[in-house]
Amino acid sequence: MKQRTTRRRLLTATAVGAVTSLAGCTELQASLVETTEPTDESSRPTAGTEQADATKSRADNQQVQQVGKSIRPAVVSVNTQTSSTAGGSGTGWFVAENLVVTNSHVIDGASSITCWTLDGDSFEPEVLNATDHRSPPYHDVALLQTDFSAPTTLSLGDESSLSEGQTVVQVGHPFAIGNWVIASGEYVRDQKFGDAILTTTPNMSGNSGSPLVTLDKTVVGLTTGGVPKHQSSRGPNEAPEPVEPEVYHSYQDATYATHDPASLVEQYLNDWTSG
Repeated sequence: MKQRTTRRRLLTATAVGAVTSLAGCTELQASLVETTEPTDESSRPTAGTEQADATKSRADNQQVQQVGKSIRPAVVSVNTQTSSTAGGSGTGWFVAENLVVTNSHVIDGASSITCWTLDGDSFEPEVLNATDHRSPPYHDVALLQTDFSAPTTLSLGDESSLSEGQTVVQVGHPFAIGNWVIASGEYVRDQKFGDAILTTTPNMSGNSGSPLVTLDKTVVGLTTGGVPKHQSSRGPNEAPEPVEPEVYHSYQDATYATHDPASLVEQYLNDWTSG
C-alpha cells in the first residue's frame, strides 16, 4: 500500500515471490515499460553501474531476508472468533516468555483467541490488557498472556534512533500473500499521523500487529494500519492539493504504513505488567 505514480516497487521482493502480484505488474505491462525506455544510449547507465546496483540490491534483499527469517519464530498468527460464524485474524509477536503483543483492534470483541506459531503449535491466550483504539489518543496496543513457552522473543528498542530512509523489516500475515511474510521499506522522517511513525513498508489486512524491526532485529514499531500520503503531510489549516489527473487501477502504492512506536508499546507493557 505504498507510493503513487513513481511505483518505486517498495515491495522489496521480501514478500517471497508474491511481490509481483502486489505491484500489479503483468508480463504485458513489463513489455510496455521496456518499449518506453529511452533509446538514447547516452542517457542509459553504464553496464558497470547497472551491475553494481543489481549487486547492491541483491545484497540488501539477502540481508532483509536473513533478518526476517531470524524473527519469524517469534511471530504468531492471531485468529479470533466473535460469534459462531464470524472471526478475524492478524499478527502478534512474543515480547517475553509468556506474553504476546498485538493490536487492540485485532482482538476487539473476540470470544476466543487462538495463536499459531511458525512450527504449527497453537495456544489460546487470555487478554491481559488493551488500549481503546477508537478513542483519543487512538493507540492500538494489546497484550496477551499464555502458558505456552515462546520459542524466541523480540526486544523492544527506541524508535528515536531511526534516520530518514533507514531500512526496516516487517513479518506478518497479509491476506493476499500468505503467512509469515517478510516485507521491507524505509522509515519516513517528519511525517506523523497522531503518535504513529510512518514507513513505506508494504501493508495490508492481516499485517495488523506485526513487529517492525531494524536490521539489528530490534523492534521499533507495532504495525497498526496505513494512512494516505497526500493527507498525512498536510497541516490542519492548509488547503488540500489535488492529485494529478491520472487513472488509478490500484491505490496500494499511495499509502504509508503506520506503526505505534516501540517506546509507546513499552510504556503500556510496563504499566500492565508492574505489580
